[in-house]
Amino acid sequence: MSDLNPKKLTDDYFVISQIQPSDLTEIQKMGFQTVLNNRPDNEEADQPSKDLIEEATTAAGLAYYYLPIVSGIDSQTSKAFLKIMAEAPKPILAFCRTGTRCTHLWAESIQSDLKK
Repeated sequence: MSDLNPKKLTDDYFVISQIQPSDLTEIQKMGFQTVLNNRPDNEEADQPSKDLIEEATTAAGLAYYYLPIVSGIDSQTSKAFLKIMAEAPKPILAFCRTGTRCTHLWAESIQSDLKK
């Protein structure tokens, strides 16, 4: 089991480093309704696949979204993120390797949406 210490960015959006399939029961008990995976598969050899995470998320009764960030955040990724934020059950727990990409995705997407 990972060290589950999500960082709160808003009441509806939290970020965390890589989670494991075995963490999903605890994540559900923490009150999260959605898991957002921002980590592409195969970054590291020991990383669980998106399919394993999705299976465990679904088994825990949570919604699952996969929006990998490989290099930078473009407008298409920001739009997809804002759609997820509008539609997904809250609160959302987003993860990547360290949580940094999830934080940048949130900040850049919100900022670009405010410029409209």
